[in-house]
Amino acid sequence: MAASGPLRALLDVAGAAVPWLATFLLHSTVLLGAAWALDVLLRGRAPRVRATAWRTALVGGVLTATLASLPGGDALLPGGRATWTFPIVQGPATGPVAAMPVAVAGVRGKGEDVLAPPPLGYPAERERAGVDAALRRDTHGSTNESGKRGAAGAGPARAVAAPVPAFGLRDLPAAGVLVAALVAAGLGVRQMRAQRRLAAVLALRTPAPAGALHAAFACAAPRAAGRVRLTTLEGLPTPVAFGVRRPEICVPPRALTDLSARALHALLAHEAAHLDARDPLWARVSVWLASVLWIQPLHRLAARRLEGASEALADAAAVAAGEGPDALASCLVEVAGWAVEGRKALPLPAMARPGPELVHRVERLLAGDVRPAPHLRGHDARGPELLEGPHDRVPVDPQRP
Repeated sequence: MAASGPLRALLDVAGAAVPWLATFLLHSTVLLGAAWALDVLLRGRAPRVRATAWRTALVGGVLTATLASLPGGDALLPGGRATWTFPIVQGPATGPVAAMPVAVAGVRGKGEDVLAPPPLGYPAERERAGVDAALRRDTHGSTNESGKRGAAGAGPARAVAAPVPAFGLRDLPAAGVLVAALVAAGLGVRQMRAQRRLAAVLALRTPAPAGALHAAFACAAPRAAGRVRLTTLEGLPTPVAFGVRRPEICVPPRALTDLSARALHALLAHEAAHLDARDPLWARVSVWLASVLWIQPLHRLAARRLEGASEALADAAAVAAGEGPDALASCLVEVAGWAVEGRKALPLPAMARPGPELVHRVERLLAGDVRPAPHLRGHDARGPELLEGPHDRVPVDPQRP
């Protein structure tokens, strides 16, 4: 049976996206694989380098594939533009093709129809539909009169189209793209529901009253004190930082009662560092890429590794704020207890998600392996700089070039 018009149109659109998707898979696999190798090589050190590598790899595949698909884009990239087609063997029709004859009536005055194979190739559905309609109109009267016109030798040749299969080998990539798009739509809907749930939860937050929280934030992150909004939300499982144009930090009220002053300063400095590095934006980008472009499985790995590198950078910024690694370690342990007791995790970077990664962070803090990074914006490092290696905790002179 022949493919219907809407299905044919969908396959044509999906077929146009096949080269882009193939180029994206190739480029993103190379970039994400390189970022993964660099992450393994560094072994948890140099979080800024690891975060930059993962961010570049996440968006690099999309950008390069899009650039290659633009007119003239094949000249801008070393790999050129990908072309994906199934080869067609030119020659006598055999097998299934020979089983789809076209009846030609009244050829050279003979009184019988002559069967001939259809031309090789893949005509568009709209052309087939027009030809089939014309042939059906002419074929109705040609069957009874074919003998007479054949005897006279003046009968014109009329082609009767045989049924054409709905799909062929050349439709397989387009069909795969359609299936991937349907799955991506389902994952996108689920992600939108999670964002709605987040918005519903955060809609209950209230501005933090002037007092201890504002004073602690001004001490922990003085450069961000004037531009970051502070809010509180009862029952929030963990402090969260979000917003790009309107940066905001929301903390549960228990942070003022359950944490010491030093631990509270470390918490606020940690969340301010997330805003300074635009981690909430990158977290949303990585989650959406993992949903919409789910066909690239390395996106999920990149999202997890980028979150780990971002948390390590925020830890270094909190240590650089001057309260020391022990204050941040105690803060992480306390906040992890809130996350266990609280409601379901929100789709935002969690300061202290219980698990092996949190244990590793606390161990590195207590061992003194987290370097107070003076180059982080908005924070002033105090004390000697420490190398990040697990065995090389050697003081380094900050004045050394």
